[in-house]
Amino acid sequence: MTKTLFNSSAARITRVYALMLVIVTLLTSAAVISYAGANLIHVRQEATESTMKGLKRSFIGDRSMWNWWRFSRANDTKNTFIRVITNPVHKKGQTFYSKNAQRFLKKSKAKPSDPLLLGHIARSKNNVYYYHLKSVTKQDVKENETGVQYDVWLRLDDVIDLMGKIVATILGIALLSFIIGTALIYWVAKRLNRPLVQLTRSSKIHTKDVETAGTAQLPVPKTPQEVHDLSIEFNHLLASLNQRSEADRQFVSNASHELRTPIAGIRGHVEMIKRHGDEHPEIIPTSLDFIDKESKRMQTMIENLLKLSRASQRSLALSDVDLSETVTGIVERYRDGLKRPIELAITPDVKARTNADSVQQILVSLLDNAQKYSPTGSDIRVGLTSDGQYAIMTVADQGRGITDNQKTKVFDRFYRVDQEIPGNGLGLAIVKQLVVSNHGQIKIVDNAPQGSIFQVSFPISM
Repeated sequence: MTKTLFNSSAARITRVYALMLVIVTLLTSAAVISYAGANLIHVRQEATESTMKGLKRSFIGDRSMWNWWRFSRANDTKNTFIRVITNPVHKKGQTFYSKNAQRFLKKSKAKPSDPLLLGHIARSKNNVYYYHLKSVTKQDVKENETGVQYDVWLRLDDVIDLMGKIVATILGIALLSFIIGTALIYWVAKRLNRPLVQLTRSSKIHTKDVETAGTAQLPVPKTPQEVHDLSIEFNHLLASLNQRSEADRQFVSNASHELRTPIAGIRGHVEMIKRHGDEHPEIIPTSLDFIDKESKRMQTMIENLLKLSRASQRSLALSDVDLSETVTGIVERYRDGLKRPIELAITPDVKARTNADSVQQILVSLLDNAQKYSPTGSDIRVGLTSDGQYAIMTVADQGRGITDNQKTKVFDRFYRVDQEIPGNGLGLAIVKQLVVSNHGQIKIVDNAPQGSIFQVSFPISM
């Protein structure tokens, strides 16, 4: 159950969304943090450079100049620290510190050898981050080289603290967004998948319920459109399977009925021979003759059932067949065995993509059917033409004809138009299945003024 839920569409959509949310959050956080950090550092850099420019413009050479500059400038003595060394080359000059500068240098142990992290940003041994800018100016005063070294340090503690708060805020918002977003997308995904879940449950219920499985229809939701269309197609499939199942049940019922009748007759004659054969031996030949005929009829029916089963299951090997020669040859071979004269109207050189053996079975069955339903002395006409797409083979009789509502039923198993005429109702069903296996079509039209025409169409050879 847990594995099923983990592999559900809702769970998979949620996982993909969660991954995308994490990636987007990380990229957004990195961009925001980088942008904010760069701007904060840039502000500190501009402040440091401004201080350095002021120092260099003043050219501090003694304490009076230093004091004048210090009191005339409003500097942030908590974060900005300045050191001025006069005449640093000869080491004879003076060193001036801004307020808190000496304490900062002592406490942070900031040295020129501190590793640079980015540009002028460095970190001391005490893990103090600062921005350091250094400049040295030189002048010749009466041929004595003098100069001033300016050092400006700017603590970045407030920047680091602010960056930490930004990171914490972004991570908090990202975590909250992740939790809420994941829960929301899971709810939306489950809601979107609800029609599919209901469809699955309904199909399971109908499958378990044997009594309604044949006629059941799945619910068709209005939305989403994909599930709506899928439900309709499922219902079409169920209807088709129901029709097929019903046809199979009817076939079994009809086959049982058709076989039950001769078996009952045979059993009756066997019982009669057992009871009265010794006293009335004259009934034995009659009963044996009946048993022989009925057993042959059963044999024929079983053979036809096997043919029908094979025709519905096997795939025929199709090839280019000259139907003009094939149809003519079949009619000539079976002409003498038929009790009706046959007229031929064959268009020469008509070729089709079909199976020659099945064409023979189809034509022989149609000729046998035409002979059964044609009056004595009437002709049977066999024709073959082509309309450019199909080769059309026709078998026309002059019987009493077939009504419109019977023209499709005659291809059903065990259906017979006239119960008085011998047969088992399987011949035309076999013909229909063979035609379908040849990718062809068969239909019945009226033969004016009397009779029926069976038209079989085969795809022509390309």
